[in-house]
Amino acid sequence: VLPPPPKPGDPPFALMSPPLGKVPDAEQEMAADLTVRYDTDVARSAAAWTNAEKLRLSLVQRGMTLNAQTQGAVLRLQPLYDDAAAALKAHNWDEALSNLQAAEATTQKVEATVGK
Repeated sequence: VLPPPPKPGDPPFALMSPPLGKVPDAEQEMAADLTVRYDTDVARSAAAWTNAEKLRLSLVQRGMTLNAQTQGAVLRLQPLYDDAAAALKAHNWDEALSNLQAAEATTQKVEATVGK
């Protein structure tokens, strides 16, 4: 079952880690760690995305735009979380970790401009 599409103004990425299905016993700890990391990271990214969207809309009203680096970082969040979720579902822990680390760094770039 697919989640409902995001409402206007909602981040365009899943705000909770995906169900992982059956995880082998030897991988349970890694799966749990990455699930918690996803949920923690996505909450922070969602706040940054929301702040960036508010700033973008405010700038548009004044005939301005977000700088290219910040806008690019905001746009990278969705594919990073989509890829992280897909890797989690596939139990590809290394790929999930890599995507989450990239999302964390990208979120920091957004926060540097729009705040936390």
